[in-house]
Amino acid sequence: MQKLAPFDPGLWTTSFYLGNFVGPTVAGTLVQSMGFRVTTTVFCALYLVMAAGDVVDIIYKITNEKKRKRGDRNANDETARLLD
Repeated sequence: MQKLAPFDPGLWTTSFYLGNFVGPTVAGTLVQSMGFRVTTTVFCALYLVMAAGDVVDIIYKITNEKKRKRGDRNANDETARLLD
């Protein structure tokens, strides 16, 4: 079985350019309909939610790595047996 690259260049490029189109389009529409102050607050809230998600992901990865180093059988590892 062929090992996949950590990311697919086509998917990465497509996501990047889609974000470059969707981001300003949504932001412009929000500014036109709701005003600058409300739009800024909405985007600030979105950034805080994303930052919280990043913190949760980092904590999960650190915890999972510690379990794997200890040899815990319940660590989320592809080499772990499914049925014991």
